[in-house]
Amino acid sequence: MVNDNGAQNEDLLKTSSSQIQKYSNTPAIQLIRNTAKLSESMKTAYSNEVTKSIAIRTEYEIWLEYDRGKS
Repeated sequence: MVNDNGAQNEDLLKTSSSQIQKYSNTPAIQLIRNTAKLSESMKTAYSNEVTKSIAIRTEYEIWLEYDRGKS
């Protein structure tokens, strides 16, 4: 198969693929990738802590109600 410029699509694909592999391993790209991973990890950790906090607060409020009922 040939594209508009007369070059083989397969050759373009191979060239593009090798360029992507070459440039995806640069320090800047690795830094961006690691920053994105860290950001997602922090979002997950924050979400987990919020969930724990809600559970603790709910349990505390239940105990307060229990104590009020005993008084």
